[in-house]
Amino acid sequence: MSEKNIKIKKERKFKPNIIDFLIVVIVIGVVAGIVMRMGVIEKITVGNRLEEARISFIVKDISGESESYFKNGDSFNSKTHNCHIGTLETINSRRAVKYIENENGRMVKTESADNRVDMLCTLIGEGTFTSEGFFLGGSTYIAPGSEINFNSQNIVGILTITDIQPVDGTK
Repeated sequence: MSEKNIKIKKERKFKPNIIDFLIVVIVIGVVAGIVMRMGVIEKITVGNRLEEARISFIVKDISGESESYFKNGDSFNSKTHNCHIGTLETINSRRAVKYIENENGRMVKTESADNRVDMLCTLIGEGTFTSEGFFLGGSTYIAPGSEINFNSQNIVGILTITDIQPVDGTK
């Protein structure tokens, strides 16, 4: 190569312009948006603020024989959400309730006649209260009406959250 070509190559330096600056700003904005959307910041900071909550739930229309599989102190987990839901505190049951439309078009409450029950229970779990609901164990948002596949030492099923309250009674 001639000296002229070498000199020209040495003189060429990267000179950022406004378009390069805008590309960098947009990439940073996209990354920040993804982090905020995924709730990564909240998940990182939530671990230090876990508080106990009393989580009430119902397991609907199960066999009466299954009632004996609910035991105080059982640990409830969710493989779907990969988290510990809590430890069973109270157990109540009632005959399974269904609402049926009668011939006048009105909803009528009926109870099961074939040994079906609804389990009304509470458990103690850990998480953080937020404006969207309860952040169970720092991994899953739950709120009244949420359905969770659960398993314990004795039974597997689907529970529906009916209420979530702090153990100390304040919210």
